[in-house]
Amino acid sequence: MRVIRFRGYGKYTKRWYYGSYARLERTTPYPMSQDPEGDANKFEDEQVDHYIFFTEDNDWGLETRKLKATVDPLSVGQSLDKYDSRNQEIYEGDIVETEQCEKPATIEWHDDLLEYVLTVYHKEDDCLDSEFIDPDVPMTVISNTYEEKHINNEL
Repeated sequence: MRVIRFRGYGKYTKRWYYGSYARLERTTPYPMSQDPEGDANKFEDEQVDHYIFFTEDNDWGLETRKLKATVDPLSVGQSLDKYDSRNQEIYEGDIVETEQCEKPATIEWHDDLLEYVLTVYHKEDDCLDSEFIDPDVPMTVISNTYEEKHINNEL
């Protein structure tokens, strides 16, 4: 059986967590938005918590601890179940270098193709290019989109 793993950045602890992902509503949602301007997404975001459930080692012979961390939903990414040239697990949202692309590419889910692709932004043309991921071409993770946009700006 394939193990589906996620990672997410802790909202309060400011560290990465790896495990199972859950999006849980705090209250039963209203059938229509309570926002006077009708922004249902805004209301929904305020009523939903995002968690990574994970285990933590304990003393020998004792059961592992089952824990959860509240994470920023923008940081959540699924594992591709593939590893880069340094044996680092590759996740959705990772920025990678590969011979397939001239520039660093981002791992993104493509809804129409129903698979992960390499996406490169061409600033000069203001366009995106997507490539299928060739499993025979090695990749190296150099960063991820969440760290680039959020964490590095906090420092």
